[in-house]
Amino acid sequence: MSSTAGASTAGRTTGPPTGESDADASAAAVNEPTEEPARNVLLDIGAVVGTRPDNRWRVLHYLDDGGFSSVYRIEPATEQTAAYHGEADRALKCLWGTPEELDTLSAEADKTAAVEGHDNVLALITSFRFGLSAHAVPQYVGLVLELASEDLYELGERVEPSERTWAAIFEGVAAGLEHIHARRIVHGDIKPTNLLRVGPHCTIADFGVSAPMESTRGASIGLARTIAFWPPETRDQGYLGEDGVRRPPEEGWRATQMGDIWALAVTMHRILTRRHITTATAAEQQYELVCAGRYAVDDRLSPGWRQLLTDCLMYEPADRRVRTAAELRRRLSELVLSEDYETVPWSDDRPRIVAALPADGQILALYQSKPFGRVQGAFVGAPGLLLDAHRHLTEVVIPSLAQQARDGQRAAVRLAAQADRLHEIEQGLSQPDGVPTQLVLEAELERARQISMAMAEVTRERDRLRQQHGELVRRLERLEGGGLRRRPEAEPGSTLPRASATPSPPAVATPPPRQPRFGWFGQVLLVLVVIILAVLLGMVVAAYVFHTDPLDAITRVWRRIFAHYHKAS
Repeated sequence: MSSTAGASTAGRTTGPPTGESDADASAAAVNEPTEEPARNVLLDIGAVVGTRPDNRWRVLHYLDDGGFSSVYRIEPATEQTAAYHGEADRALKCLWGTPEELDTLSAEADKTAAVEGHDNVLALITSFRFGLSAHAVPQYVGLVLELASEDLYELGERVEPSERTWAAIFEGVAAGLEHIHARRIVHGDIKPTNLLRVGPHCTIADFGVSAPMESTRGASIGLARTIAFWPPETRDQGYLGEDGVRRPPEEGWRATQMGDIWALAVTMHRILTRRHITTATAAEQQYELVCAGRYAVDDRLSPGWRQLLTDCLMYEPADRRVRTAAELRRRLSELVLSEDYETVPWSDDRPRIVAALPADGQILALYQSKPFGRVQGAFVGAPGLLLDAHRHLTEVVIPSLAQQARDGQRAAVRLAAQADRLHEIEQGLSQPDGVPTQLVLEAELERARQISMAMAEVTRERDRLRQQHGELVRRLERLEGGGLRRRPEAEPGSTLPRASATPSPPAVATPPPRQPRFGWFGQVLLVLVVIILAVLLGMVVAAYVFHTDPLDAITRVWRRIFAHYHKAS
């Protein structure tokens, strides 16, 4: 039997998206649930659990349930417990099983203890075995953990952080994952409900399926996993049952540290966009679409976030540009600060607030102390004037100053260019020999260019007028050579009428008389030919009318003509 993660915050008004249980985190919030569901481990309110005087706890109220566990809010029940573990309230994650299974269930405490020691990893306070009065032998394992205020789903619903604020939050999560991987541990179950805010820090919780990394750079995590957040390279593990549910292999699922990076990238996408990287709603369908490569990053994200998630979610592991938690943390730190801060110098050991959120009745300030450095969190007071002043500073003052700085940079570039030009002029003037240099102002150069352009335009217009004038002259010469009528000159002694006071209308040119094409001999010959052809045509018509042979009739006519010609001669 494997134990799934414990519980997240109770009294939730909005749950996680479909395909993920609401009880997958390792600690819970403070509010009482309005309706109490069935519990895996039933503890009475006010009951005291624990085995030693320095490790006894009183149950305050129920928080949530996981796969094989229930989570309660507890407080120290003895002075020894408060002195040894502190007086703060804690979360008790109760795992149940048979006596033979308790050793396996207790392994979660060992795995949690193996990775603690980081602000962004949920701390294990202590652990113990216990039983209820109805049972003679212990059958429960209790993990006393830090009490979380909320998970990332609830944080997003309550505050609605910006993309840069989410980058600051996830930078801390990536730092915690970097710490876990440095201990050669594979978490194996990164998802939104396993990321909890404990005070000013966002922590990674639930190490129920985590395992040490083997020489194959993988880890056997058992039979439990949240399949919607697994990478496509695990598609060869297990088999698909007739009901459409993928069954685990006999040796259990195997996970890798790169798979943790994939799961955290899918988690960030879901938190930012409120949807999975696929279009499916059920976890099994989401995983099958991922294995088929049918997924995409939401285009509504900013370019920086789109590029980061694309680099994390390439289908082939060899194509992914972000393969380690350290690289993911560095890339997230680049998205934290606005480009308006680029020209603002960093002061030594002076923090720069990157986000301010209301939390636990105070202001949670997320800040950096150096460029691309770790994002830290701290409570700085009650919300109100300070929070409004910070928003005015980051949303109004800093962008205005950044714009002034950019304008100053552009002006500095222009001045530098002018200084270089003046330096070149000074070098030209300092030369002892050569053609003397004449200083010309830029305005005079521009006016000279305009004058040159105007002179070129006038030259083109002059050439065009000359061409038109030549064409008119040629047309006039053709008209005069074609026979324009001219007035005859007055003969000596002749009287010409005087010109009237009013100008006479201009003479209209008449075309010259048409010359005959043939002479008189040609005309006579043409008439004779026409007469002969007419006589021949008449004879042919008469022969057809009187039923005689046309050739015979023509022969007779020629004979008579020749006979008449001989008689005349």
